Amino acid sequence: MKTNNGLRHKVYPASDERFLIVMRKIVRGLHYHERRTSVSDDLVSVDILRVEIPSEFLDAMPVYHRESDIFKYQFEEFDAFEDIPMSSTWLLTFFENRKFVASVWKKRV
Repeated sequence: MKTNNGLRHKVYPASDERFLIVMRKIVRGLHYHERRTSVSDDLVSVDILRVEIPSEFLDAMPVYHRESDIFKYQFEEFDAFEDIPMSSTWLLTFFENRKFVASVWKKRV
């Protein structure tokens, strides 16, 4: 892309497998940190947040952070529900406005 400062690259995170690998690794690390169980990469899916999450869902999910203006995350667990194929869902926010959603899926038996 050409700008006033010269050529620049546009980044499309949801289309860049290298980026998605890093995001899945972050989710796997958070999953282990919060739940003390490891999960394989093939059970994690990540995407940019494309729709607004209703406030009643967000309000039910506690907010965790390392530095709140740099990185914060929320998650909900679904292991108790056998009819839901997800183990957990994660909302990741970087720099207060870069939002991603991730799902950790249950192993198929």
